[in-house]
Amino acid sequence: MKSSYFDPDTINRHLNKHWNLTIISESDEQRAVFARELLGSRTDNLISLSYNPDEFSFQMKMNGEENIVYTHDMSEFLNQYQNSSIVIEATSFDIAALTFLCKTLKDLKITNIDILYIEPEDYEIQRTFDENDYDPLLSDNTLGFEEAAIPDITKPIDQNELNYFIFLVGYEGDRLTNAFQKLDFHLQKYEFIFGVPSFIYSWERIPFTTHAEILIEKNPSTADFIHYCGANNIIGTHRLIKNLKKDMKYDNVFLVPLGTKLMGLAAIKAVCEDIENTFILYDYPSKMSGRTTGAHKVHLIESFI
Repeated sequence: MKSSYFDPDTINRHLNKHWNLTIISESDEQRAVFARELLGSRTDNLISLSYNPDEFSFQMKMNGEENIVYTHDMSEFLNQYQNSSIVIEATSFDIAALTFLCKTLKDLKITNIDILYIEPEDYEIQRTFDENDYDPLLSDNTLGFEEAAIPDITKPIDQNELNYFIFLVGYEGDRLTNAFQKLDFHLQKYEFIFGVPSFIYSWERIPFTTHAEILIEKNPSTADFIHYCGANNIIGTHRLIKNLKKDMKYDNVFLVPLGTKLMGLAAIKAVCEDIENTFILYDYPSKMSGRTTGAHKVHLIESFI
């Protein structure tokens, strides 16, 4: 895996790659629109996929046509791209859909996969002046770890097995609180990775402010369970996950990505390296409309799988 980044203003001069297939999702965020325009001129084929949790299917748009591809048929569809170079535009996908696509491609032994992700220039959040002032509202709600699950990205948690949980912590305190409420009965061994430093200047204090109560409540010696890695450092986060796994005895590892997209991508990379024993648990947040503005760093992760 190789990670590099570009400035949006100069990337058209410096990005010389071309792909056989680009996979995107529908989004009206400025950075997602920019990504689509950027990749549209650098690909032979462009596919748009939007997941429908009610039908366990993706709505696919390609060459002006629309079709439905069910999750159990996605492997057969992607198999035609065995010898192709593929880029997945991760800005517009959620972590669950990205995990599903990457696991499917890994199972097919299609490994010429790159990932493109664009950081937002800023978040449009409303501040209050109460005790939750530092808790940014980036999601309207979460659907839960099972209610909207995409098949095959996780497995049922068996209390008779030794399960190890790694929480990749973000800015929204409610998501971690909800995770503990849902998973508390199953939690045997768990640790936390904080995205510090953040990629928004001065946001480093937010995760600690929003998560302090739940961390102290669950762990009197919290410091023993907390680890740090840069919020936009996919290689460092992936290395940290591997090191934590190496030092732990377990039957299953459940990665819970509640942080930045790049931290989530590091978790997906770990899953693809150990499909039999490592799984994603995702809470399916409903992102607030208009929550980001602009496009900041453009990350290209080559040879992702």
